[in-house]
Amino acid sequence: MTIQHLFNEEKYITSHITQVIRDKLHYCLRSTRRKSPSGVIIEGPTGVGKTTTCEREMMLINQDYVQAGHPPPIYIVKSPTTPGTKQYLSKILVALGDHSPYSGTEQNLQERVIKQLRLKQVKVLIFDEFQQLIEKRSDGVIRHTLDDIKSISDDNQIACIFVGVHGVNKIAKNNEQAASRFAKIIRINYMGFDSPKWQKITRKFMAAYFKAHSLDISNFGQYELCLRLYAATNGDLRLFVDLLDEATGFLTDPKKIKPLTLKSLNASYQFLVREVRKTKVNPFTASIEAIETELKVEDYSKFEKESE
Repeated sequence: MTIQHLFNEEKYITSHITQVIRDKLHYCLRSTRRKSPSGVIIEGPTGVGKTTTCEREMMLINQDYVQAGHPPPIYIVKSPTTPGTKQYLSKILVALGDHSPYSGTEQNLQERVIKQLRLKQVKVLIFDEFQQLIEKRSDGVIRHTLDDIKSISDDNQIACIFVGVHGVNKIAKNNEQAASRFAKIIRINYMGFDSPKWQKITRKFMAAYFKAHSLDISNFGQYELCLRLYAATNGDLRLFVDLLDEATGFLTDPKKIKPLTLKSLNASYQFLVREVRKTKVNPFTASIEAIETELKVEDYSKFEKESE
């Protein structure tokens, strides 16, 4: 999901993790006053909104800096499919808007990276999908690449944030210095429904999403709809959005949103999720009781009302 898409079509809905990531970005910005800035690792499964949240919060912080007359301090670096030091240098140049990011020797690329970083007064680099390096390369290549990134970070007082699926925290095990610098790890998981706290968070997020996109849920009780969508996606945000879009077209054609019904959700579910079914019962034809029994959950909010 690109920034342009995020702002023009998709309405950004804050989640339980939004404030945490915003705080850590500001933490990294403050740490650049030191010779060796601190870093953060953000890890979690695909589809939980790591990249989208980082992009959004980066955009908001950069806007604040620009409005105050300063250059934007944060840039996102997309991981190369074949990662290594030279490839990451090229990707940094891509993020910084270099016209020929892939031409030149490793030394030449590094010199240009440093020049661009200083020219643009960059303070934080967010390395997205960093598991590409961890999963595809040997320990020696990982160590060499991290050493080069660390050297650039220290020489230019730039904080680094590494984002990826579970396993990215292995970079902190590379050596004692890395473990100290990247001691702050944010772990993001799928939306949950199996405890009062998580059910409240998930339902609040989903309700805000329905409202922001003008999705009419008057035919459903909020608990019923949230439970059915959770059962269909297991809290995977990407599947949740795809399922709703396929059923209503709210992103595909926002001016012609189709009514949200169990029939349309079931058709969407059959089309999108047949290979990744999350429950044995169909979440859009089974009874609420059957879904609750399989997932071993219940409407925790009723206990809150009883205790008031």
